[in-house]
Amino acid sequence: MYTSYIGKKFLKHYNHREKTNFTAKEFFMQEFFDLFFTDHSHLMHVSNSPFHYKPGQGAVEMYGSKSLAQLNELKTSIESNIVYMGNYVGGPAMDMDNTTSGQITNMTGILQEEDIYASWIGAALGIGVNGSFVMLIDEEELLWMLFEGWECYRKYLHQTPGLKDKQIETWNGNWICLRLENPNAADDLLPIEPVEVLGKLAIPTESWAKVTFMLAKYFSQKQILTAYAYNLSQTNTTLGFVNIFLYEVNRMFEWRENTFLGEDIILQENQITRLQTYYNLKTACKMGAIGLKALEPKYLREFMPKPIGGGKDFVYSANTANDFQIFKIWLIAMLNKIELLNLADEVAAALKEFAKSDKKGRSIKDQLSKEIRESRSPLQFIDNLRELQDEVPILADTLSIVMKEALTMPRDHFPLFLCLIRFQYSYRSAKN
Repeated sequence: MYTSYIGKKFLKHYNHREKTNFTAKEFFMQEFFDLFFTDHSHLMHVSNSPFHYKPGQGAVEMYGSKSLAQLNELKTSIESNIVYMGNYVGGPAMDMDNTTSGQITNMTGILQEEDIYASWIGAALGIGVNGSFVMLIDEEELLWMLFEGWECYRKYLHQTPGLKDKQIETWNGNWICLRLENPNAADDLLPIEPVEVLGKLAIPTESWAKVTFMLAKYFSQKQILTAYAYNLSQTNTTLGFVNIFLYEVNRMFEWRENTFLGEDIILQENQITRLQTYYNLKTACKMGAIGLKALEPKYLREFMPKPIGGGKDFVYSANTANDFQIFKIWLIAMLNKIELLNLADEVAAALKEFAKSDKKGRSIKDQLSKEIRESRSPLQFIDNLRELQDEVPILADTLSIVMKEALTMPRDHFPLFLCLIRFQYSYRSAKN
C-alpha cells in the first residue's frame, strides 16, 4: 500500500532535517504514538486496529493504561507476522469472512516490520477531501507541512470541547489549504471553524477542488503533481494514481485580470478557490488526469449550448455577476487564447446591435441572432454567420476571422467558444 511508501519517504526527510536516525518503529513508538493515541481522544482512526476496540480490563491493569494496552496488542500482532488492515494501514482483510476479503494477500513474508509501522505514518499524512476520499502526494515540502499540523490538531482538540476526534485526514485537508495560502503565518492565525454534524462539532471536509487550486498556486513552478487517491472504510476504494496538471489549473489565476473587459468587479482569487465543480473527485480521476476540464463549474452546463448543455440563457445581474465571472474565466482558461475572448465579445456586440435594428413589429433579425447563439455545430454556426455577413457587410472581415476560428479550433472547444459568446451577449444586454 502506498501509505507505507509515503511514511518511509517522510521519515527519510525527517531524519535528514532533524539529524536523527529513526526507524519507522522507533518513530512510531517515540514520537507518533504519544501524539496520536495516549490521550483519550485519538487523532486518527484505523478500522479493526487495536486502537479501534476497548481493551480488556486485565490488559489495562497489566500495562498501566488503555492506550498502552492497545499499543501492546498492536506490537504483538506485528511481531506474530500477521499482516492485515488492522495493523498495516490500507492492508488486506484478515480472512475470507470480511467485506474486504478480495484483498487477502500472500505477501505476509515479504512485508517487514518497517513497512507496517511506516504505513501508519504515511496514512496520517493523507489529505482528506469531500467524497470521503484521501489523497497522498509524494512531495517532501508538502509532507513536512502536514507533519507540522499534527501537533496543532492535538492542541485544537484540547481547545475545542465536544469536538469529534479521529479526523486527521479531514484536518489535513483544512490545514494544508490554510498553510499553502499563508506559508509564513503563525499557527494560531490559521483558524479552522468547526461545524455541527448530528448534534456534535466536527471539522468540515475541504473540497477536492480547493485543495487542487491551493496546490497549483503554491507549487506554480512545477508542471505536475501526482496524487494517490483512496478511501478506507468498511469496503476499501482505490482510485489509483492521478496526475494533477498544475500548469492548466493555474490558468484560472493567470487569466483573472485579463478576462473581464472593463467590467466593474474583478474576481478575487479566493472566489476561484471556492469553486464548486460539476465533477466529483471520483469522476475527475476517471478522466485520467486532473486539469481544467475536471474543474468545470458546477452549474455552467445549464447554460452551455445544446446538445452539450441545457441551452438556457444566462441572465446577467448584480446577483449573478460572480457566477458570470467564474463561468467566463473557466471558459477562456480552457480556450487559452485572448483572441477568442475578443472575438466572442465582438460577435456578441454585433448580434446585439443587429437584433436592435429590427423594424418595429418585426423580429427577423432577432431570430437570426438567436439562431447563431443556439447553433448546434460549427458548420451550422458558420452558415448562420454567413447570413449575418450578408446582412451587415461592415462586419465581413471580423466574421470571416470568427468562421475560420470556429472551423479550425478543436471540436470540443467550439461549444465553449459559443458559450462565451452567449455570456458576452447576456452581459451586453444587461448593460445596454
